Amino acid sequence: MTSNLGEALRAALMTKQLTKDTQPEIKPILPAKPVRPQNLAPGRIINNVNRATFYQVRDFPGTRTQVLDAMEAKGFNRGSVTSLIGMMLRQKLVVEDSSGVLRSIAKDYVPLKNSRAYARAAAAAVKEKIKAEKAAARKKVVIVPKETRRPVSVQTNPAPVQTNPVPTVDSILNSLNITQARALYDALHNIFGGAK
Repeated sequence: MTSNLGEALRAALMTKQLTKDTQPEIKPILPAKPVRPQNLAPGRIINNVNRATFYQVRDFPGTRTQVLDAMEAKGFNRGSVTSLIGMMLRQKLVVEDSSGVLRSIAKDYVPLKNSRAYARAAAAAVKEKIKAEKAAARKKVVIVPKETRRPVSVQTNPAPVQTNPVPTVDSILNSLNITQARALYDALHNIFGGAK
């Protein structure tokens, strides 16, 4: 009985080893990260993360996290992709709707302006807007005649001239009550004299 048991154990071990050796080991396939060659000059582009990020947003609209995860799975640096998404949003290449989904506006990739050039262009646009507002605010025309050398301002709506009306005797008497009228009579009588 022991020999049968031993033979059974040996046979089971042999079949387990055979199946283990014959089946290939399954390993998850991870995307290879781009490797920067050692002899490459600094600043040279070896992968176009800008273009790849734009195409990811254009072809597969999703939230920032979804886009970042997809780009990281492709081997791109998460920080670079985050920065590029921000630049694309500022330069209106990509928009983010109320639910947080990123969508591309352009049909094809347009190279991003560097931040200094973009800032200069934005500042120039603001200056032009301010200049136009100031020009619109200046509507008064000042004419200086040669004889007087004093500025004469031309206005579309001249201010109304205020005149003080001269009071009449009736308007004065109608505005006084009886005691005030008696006091006025006495004061005038003292000034001009007369019999009381």
